[in-house]
Amino acid sequence: MKEYQLNKFYNRIVSKLADDDEGIDLFYKALRFSFFYHEPQFKIYVESYITHLCSIVDTLLFDLEIEDSNLLAAALLYDILEEKDVTIHDIENIFGAYIATIVHGCDNLTKYISNRQKILFGTSKCIEVLLIVLSDRFNLLKNIGIFPPRSQQRILQEIINIYAPIASIINLPFFNHQLYELALQKLFPRASKKILNVLKKETVSIDLKNFIAKIIYELSKEKISVNVRIQPKCLYDFYDPVNKVLKAKYIENLIDLIVVLNDENILDSYRIIGILNSIVPPINSKISDFIANPKSNGYKSLHIPYIVKGKQILMIIRTPSMDRIINRGMLAHLLNKEKISNLKLDTITEDLNELFNPTTRLDNLNIL
Repeated sequence: MKEYQLNKFYNRIVSKLADDDEGIDLFYKALRFSFFYHEPQFKIYVESYITHLCSIVDTLLFDLEIEDSNLLAAALLYDILEEKDVTIHDIENIFGAYIATIVHGCDNLTKYISNRQKILFGTSKCIEVLLIVLSDRFNLLKNIGIFPPRSQQRILQEIINIYAPIASIINLPFFNHQLYELALQKLFPRASKKILNVLKKETVSIDLKNFIAKIIYELSKEKISVNVRIQPKCLYDFYDPVNKVLKAKYIENLIDLIVVLNDENILDSYRIIGILNSIVPPINSKISDFIANPKSNGYKSLHIPYIVKGKQILMIIRTPSMDRIINRGMLAHLLNKEKISNLKLDTITEDLNELFNPTTRLDNLNIL
């Protein structure tokens, strides 16, 4: 990465951290430190390693909307201990104990990833470690083609068997979806292409565009304003984690329609059911009310299956706040610039231990 590119990246980050002068100074110091030690390195002869680290920061700041300058600085330094001239004491003296703890955790996690029993050693302190490492895997996956075939297979298998399940357990939907989808497409190109074509044809055959327009029109007559989006099933829904195969199989409904109110009027969520019933016949006795009875992870929505042009579709109704919590996962509970360190792993350590127990069957884990 050239100096002018580094400055351009820095200015883009500063624009998001404009009100945090101290944080900006810390981030700049970490950027220069990382640039000094990493710039001579090249990642599989294609790009400088500092570019990869900047991509990790981009993911944390722009995809996950995490504006914690300490975490972003730590992301630039997460594997700096691989350098012979840098010690954890150097990091603590220069950047403080908080960032040093994150860097030390990342270092342990990357060292012990081949031994699933030891993975928790690097995650016992705080969630920051997993956020950075998952961002690293996500960006590595996007550039997987630069690696030799054998290395690609190893990376993809680790993502499917370790990192994506972690993202699901700690409730990070962005990583959970992206890691599974991208890795499965690379591991099973023919099967994934076939399944994605089936999902595409299903969407076209039902003519969802006109159906959605009718829903919005009928609801507007009752002064209910909504946004509706199409959500096909994911490739993971077709993946067998025990036999490690991806294949087409029968799924009751291949398409979900997400109906999100434009306000927080929960009563309108229930009113929508009656209006939908006048448009299309529902399937009797199959309404699931996760608003009155939320799931253990806080998930709230109404689920109602309908038959549309001979195809079953699941209608999912929720308010904007419910939608944000579902899409953001654990991060939705944070204020804009609140420290991620307020979220600890105490409540999910048991699930992580079960995931990395060699006797655990992956199909018995409730990871989605």
